[in-house]
Amino acid sequence: MKSSEKKTILLVEDQAIIAMSEASMLKKNGYEVIISNTGEQAIITVEENPTINLILMDIDLGKGIDGTEAAQRILKFCEVPVVFLSNHTEKEIVEKTEKITSYGYVVKNSGETVLIASIKMAFKLFEARNLLLKNEQQLLESEKKFNTLEKQIDDVIWTMDMNFRFTYISPSVEKMHGFNVDEMMMLNPQDYLTPESAQQAIEILGEQISDFISKRTEGNIVTINIDQIKKDGTIFPTEIKARFLVDDEKNPIGIIGVTRDITERLKTEEALFESKRTLDLALEGAQVGFWDSNYVTGKVYRSEIWASMLGYTLDEVENTSEFWRNHIHPDDFSHVIEEVVKHEEGKSDNFSVEHRIRTKSGEYKWILDWGKVFERSDEGRPIRAMGVHIDIDKRVRIEKDLIETNKTLNLALEGAQIGLWDQDFVSGKVKRTEYWAKMLGYDLEDISETLDTWKSLLHPDDYDGVMNAAKEHEQGLTENFKVQHRLKCKDDSYRWILNWGRISERDENGKPIRAVGIHLDIDDRVKTEEALVESERRLRNSLEATSDGIWEVFTPTKEIYCSPTYYTMLGYKPYEIPLDFNNWDKISHPDDLEKIGKTFEETLINGLSFSIEHRLKTKSGDYNWVLSRGKVVEKDKNGIALKISGSSSDINERKKIEEELRLNENKLKSIFQASPVGIGVTSNRILLEVNDLICKMTGYCCEELIGKSARIFYSTDEEYEFVGKEKYNQIEKSGIGTVETKWKRKDEKIIDVLLSSTPLNLKDISGGVTFIALDITERKHIEGLIKESEANLNSLVNNRNESIWSIDTNYNFIFANDYFKLDFLRIFNVELKKGMNVFGSLTSEQKDFWKPIYEKALTGTNLIFEFSNQFNNETKFYEVSLSPIISDGKIIGTSALSVDITKKKKSEEEILQRKEELERFEKIVVGRELKMIELKEKTIELENKLFELKKNG
Repeated sequence: MKSSEKKTILLVEDQAIIAMSEASMLKKNGYEVIISNTGEQAIITVEENPTINLILMDIDLGKGIDGTEAAQRILKFCEVPVVFLSNHTEKEIVEKTEKITSYGYVVKNSGETVLIASIKMAFKLFEARNLLLKNEQQLLESEKKFNTLEKQIDDVIWTMDMNFRFTYISPSVEKMHGFNVDEMMMLNPQDYLTPESAQQAIEILGEQISDFISKRTEGNIVTINIDQIKKDGTIFPTEIKARFLVDDEKNPIGIIGVTRDITERLKTEEALFESKRTLDLALEGAQVGFWDSNYVTGKVYRSEIWASMLGYTLDEVENTSEFWRNHIHPDDFSHVIEEVVKHEEGKSDNFSVEHRIRTKSGEYKWILDWGKVFERSDEGRPIRAMGVHIDIDKRVRIEKDLIETNKTLNLALEGAQIGLWDQDFVSGKVKRTEYWAKMLGYDLEDISETLDTWKSLLHPDDYDGVMNAAKEHEQGLTENFKVQHRLKCKDDSYRWILNWGRISERDENGKPIRAVGIHLDIDDRVKTEEALVESERRLRNSLEATSDGIWEVFTPTKEIYCSPTYYTMLGYKPYEIPLDFNNWDKISHPDDLEKIGKTFEETLINGLSFSIEHRLKTKSGDYNWVLSRGKVVEKDKNGIALKISGSSSDINERKKIEEELRLNENKLKSIFQASPVGIGVTSNRILLEVNDLICKMTGYCCEELIGKSARIFYSTDEEYEFVGKEKYNQIEKSGIGTVETKWKRKDEKIIDVLLSSTPLNLKDISGGVTFIALDITERKHIEGLIKESEANLNSLVNNRNESIWSIDTNYNFIFANDYFKLDFLRIFNVELKKGMNVFGSLTSEQKDFWKPIYEKALTGTNLIFEFSNQFNNETKFYEVSLSPIISDGKIIGTSALSVDITKKKKSEEEILQRKEELERFEKIVVGRELKMIELKEKTIELENKLFELKKNG
């Protein structure tokens, strides 16, 4: 009710004259008054008049129910202040009314001043109680919202003081760390951070504190990526976002932050990085030229690199297919055209052929030409085809060396498997393939991802030598780490291993970051080493330093000679089977017979050399790829070929590698599209590629984005320029640029995005940049809710004029509002901080008073009591209520609310004093009244006698 409106008082008094007198006095003081003469009537009046603001209740109400019972019945259905008005001053009567309600007890005839003061005090107490209940309800609602938010997110919300000790932490910490809230609150940073991460966090926050104090800049959020330790000892990566909490003078008094487990995010980033790295390694040293042929117009579009591959500029290249046909080597022409026609007729999935092509200088260069018809007419005729030219000239020229190396390696690895390992020096983890463990008889789950596991398996006699070799390589003294040693198997036996690896990544100071390598099972090889050495010696002598199979064909007799190496290349012993024209057909792959026969016939006719890849059956029944080269070395006088000499090289491994490259390329494409985050590639901020998730995030289709500027994602030029400048500055410093920004979708909706970019080539950013985009709109919304909830909670608690605090089960302060902190400082001259023991500043007498109270509250009992405290010769009275704090059914502390009732106590004392004075006055007045009544009765008696005398004459 507004203060300008009159308040209505229900006066319950059985004596009509007193009721009228008191009602007149109340009206004179600005109140509306309703009078009830009985308790029953008062109950009905309150039910019918909801506008009654206060009840002035007489205790003695005649024959019906008395005032105390009437008040009890009214208070069951109506919240209204009741002030008792009575002649009784007995202690038991006063205490009885206090059990019903505590808004006042006024002795009748105390005077107008006392009564009005008591009524005003009752109104103030009632308003204060209502305000308290309202504030408590708002606090409960706020806490309920905050607790709901805590349970719905996996991230950990926390606050800590300036000594880096937690002052609050959300329950989600148990899911992330394994520690419960109580355990986590007792930990130091060194207990749950790795030593490097603890040092990093302290240094960064220390710098931020210094910067904050000097600049007084609020709201700055610092992001830290550090490793943390779970309760079971597991190390996991996290991202922390934090900012400072400040007092009214903007001095930092604490830190608030959110911790997120980024294990899965880092795995995704690592997988993407590995995919990119694999692609870079596959294309290292190669050039790719693109072409796009339109069968309808006859025009062929080619990329700049297609032309430069042959020594031309793009302007010098005709945009027709004839230009390409005219440059094909004559020996390759028919085979190339045959493959093209086969694909154009739909007889093959794509067109892929290696051939030579003439460069501008007149020399020939080997290229891999791959293409596919992507569009056909209703009749199946090709309309459009696209493909690539890959420069393989260098590969072909060193092919013989590669074959020699591969053959030597194949002989060494015959019957062996390869176990791979990948060591991260930063985290200390070592990833291994399943066969690495299987090689020693273990399952991969038996081997922990640490270097100590491998060390523990080393043979004692080999340990020092292996460690020295590893140390020399880590110091950069050797190009790679290559050592033979023994490892213990699961059955306790030892097996010889060739351990071959290399540090693939170092930091700017040369410190190792990552190393990769292989384990080769060479146990059988070591045990038969002498036999292998002798076999290699005979092999070298027979082949005269070449591992190729040498052959000669005598055309008149069709006799064939093959060197011993030719037999061993196919798994046979030298001369184990007859090799003639009839047997040649039997060991050749059926699909290659026509190609081989045609090539041989052309060689006989034109007398030129030839080179052909084909498959031959080995002794085991498998087919191996070989590269056969030959030429006519002898002719008769008529020019007819008499002898053809040549060699055959095992290219089976090369073919496998090419197939693996093709599969890897398909894998990368699959990862690109299936990735759970948006991925794209730009050049000069022009979009070259985007995956489906980018389209889903922005609402555009792929065709609407490819070839467009990234400006399409931004609502303003300023934001577009800021993101570009920030990212490229970071890339220049560390190779990776990460920034939070806002994108505008096609439907004009704004979303929050986390961008992370890295160039395809760190040395040349113009070659293109790969970016990852993550929609963080929901995360930003949650962060806003957390800030709003925090602000509301602080405002609600700190703006109250009552002391509010809570302690844990060890009697340490968990929380105290500003009012209580100031009161504590005023009384004890000690600044209250979280974690302080509640008894630390108390006298022994105060401890004896408070300890049993806290102990009882911590058992689950709700307490309400009053106590007094003297400070600076002034006595203060307080009413305190304590309630247990319960989490998951367990009492974790107690909360307390203290209200200063000194004024109320003083008013009660004043009322009691007035009551005593009135009682003394009442005795005097009553005595006089009795004498006046006696005198009046005598006067009436005399008057009656006089009247009788007059009447009788």
